[in-house]
Amino acid sequence: HVKKPTDSYGFAGWWPDPGSVAGIFILEHVKAIAQHRPVEVAFLQVRKCNTPWPRLIHTTAMEEGIRVHRIELRTPVRRFGIPARLARIAYRRLFAYCTKQGPIDLVHIHVRTDMTEQALPVAKVMGLPVILTEHNSYYHLGIRDLPTEQQARERRAIRTWLSDPAITHMMPVSNDLMRVLERDYGVARDRMTVVGNVAADVFHPGPPPTS
Repeated sequence: HVKKPTDSYGFAGWWPDPGSVAGIFILEHVKAIAQHRPVEVAFLQVRKCNTPWPRLIHTTAMEEGIRVHRIELRTPVRRFGIPARLARIAYRRLFAYCTKQGPIDLVHIHVRTDMTEQALPVAKVMGLPVILTEHNSYYHLGIRDLPTEQQARERRAIRTWLSDPAITHMMPVSNDLMRVLERDYGVARDRMTVVGNVAADVFHPGPPPTS
């Protein structure tokens, strides 16, 4: 009997659909990791539905050599924290399903979102370490579009989540983002290592800009 190597599980904030480049950086990061260790990906999307009860739809397929679990969360209500609670249920079910195939030793969140951050409490219950790869410009650009009070609440919530000791290390994709996480959200420099984005072939230099 050959024991299956332990897996790392990547929880992707974005993941490309056929013909799309949304999430392509995450895909390229995962492909790079997969050269060195077994890895599987979970990608959860929330969709509004007209049925009276929520539904969780889980499909698994190989995508570019990576085993990907796509979870569609259909819910008639997208307020009051209901999607977050449903996401935690979905992640618990996913872990229960996957641990039957073999042990898991690491949870890797690729970009914190309202949904991927729900993987943290589930991983903590299972005693799994969590690492975070981050390339979202929301922390220092998008967040500024919020009204002042809402922005302050959002910053406090992000700071609290990032300070959780279960997140053993963070990998921003640029020195600039590392400085933002340190300055605006209190992440200690020794908790971070800059790991640059892996560029897919779809990205290439364009023509020179016009005057």
